This record gives sequence, C-alpha cells and structure tokens, in this order.
Amino acid sequence: MTRIFLSKVGIAGILMLMLGSTAFASECVVLLHGLARSSMSMNPMEKALQEDGYLTANIDYPSREFEIAELASIAVGEGLAACRAGENVEKIHFVTHSLGGILVRQYLSTATIEELGRVVMLGPPNQGSIAADDLEGVPGFDWLNGPAGRQLGKGADSVPLALGPADLGDS
Repeated sequence: MTRIFLSKVGIAGILMLMLGSTAFASECVVLLHGLARSSMSMNPMEKALQEDGYLTANIDYPSREFEIAELASIAVGEGLAACRAGENVEKIHFVTHSLGGILVRQYLSTATIEELGRVVMLGPPNQGSIAADDLEGVPGFDWLNGPAGRQLGKGADSVPLALGPADLGDS
C-alpha cells in the first residue's frame, strides 16, 4: 500500500508533503547530492521544487576530495550564500541525499542557521555505514570514495556516530 502511494505521488509530491505545499519566493531549498555523485543527480528534485515556486541552490561539491568537516563548510556554505543572495529569503530548507545529510548535520554541529526551515534527508547513513566498513579494503575504495568515504563507516573514525543524534531544530 505504501509503495503504491509513493509511486503515484512521485518525487515532487513527497517533497511537497515534507516541505509544505505552498512555496513563497521567500523560501529557498539547498540540494546536496551524495558521495561520488554530482548535482545532476538532484536535477529532477530541483525542477519539481522550482515548479512549485521555491528558489533553489543545487550545489555541486567535490565529495571525493576532502574530509566531511571541510566538505560541510564548502557545500553548506555555498548553498547558504546562494540562497542568501536571493531577495528577501526568510527560510532556507535542505533536501539531501546520503552524504549530503551528514554534511548538514556536521555543519549544524558547529554553527547555527538563523533561517533554517526543514531538512529532508534521503537515505543518510546517520548510524554509520556497514558497507563503507566492508568495502574499505577493496582496491580502488579510496579513489572512488575519497577521504569522506572512510569517515562514513561505523568504526572509530565514524563522523555520523560522533555527531550523535541529529538536532535539526523544528524540522
């Protein structure tokens, strides 16, 4: 039953249920892709949000080049700057996939976003990723996933586990 509902509603419908059905020009959504992806993977969501009246900032950040703390500063910082450049933006929402959600959590662990609205995280490894641990010894792991990939596991270097429970305000 749930699968049928979700397939009929689609991506745009799910986002509107989570963010609210009425967008105002004063609301901006930052989209953050996952590890080893690009902003192109978030294009369908960006289009749906724009059609519903949201301003968007679809951020293409170098997910395979830096550790999570630096990526959070780069990606979230760029998204906030893009949204704040819009006229009269009062609320900034986030829609993230996988690593993108961890970047928002990392950023919020050291900073406050006064305009923070809702945070929609799609498949974030909030409890760490067993797959990252299992695959870290596979040849090419570091090349494919970079420094952030090593920090997504469940071991001693796990950033998601070190962040503790997600505190996303009223999201």
